[in-house]
Amino acid sequence: MAQTQPHSLDLVGGCNFRDLGGYATADGKTVQRGLIYRSGVLTYLTDADHAALAPLGIRTIVDLRRDDEIAAEPTHWSGPVQNLSWQLDESLASAQRGAAWEQVATGPELAPVHYQDTDSR
Repeated sequence: MAQTQPHSLDLVGGCNFRDLGGYATADGKTVQRGLIYRSGVLTYLTDADHAALAPLGIRTIVDLRRDDEIAAEPTHWSGPVQNLSWQLDESLASAQRGAAWEQVATGPELAPVHYQDTDSR
């Protein structure tokens, strides 16, 4: 039986880093492994994380975050890499700022809402 690599890498300072290869496509083919990876923020990668990622040969990072997110948590890569980012149309991006999913919630705020039946049949 052939040994397959895991889709995700367990990193100490990184989150949700995974290989997008190996998945089936709509036309019945398979995305090639070892070419495209995705990740959460790379700011907090440790030296051990960088050592684990070095064999992947990553040469380009495409950062899809907003400018303020990149400024707050910049990517520090240990080797030579081309760093690209897409500048969003601020009229669209600003509509997302302050959205509910960006707020930290406390335990009581996460409690389920209970509704009373006001129908008096």
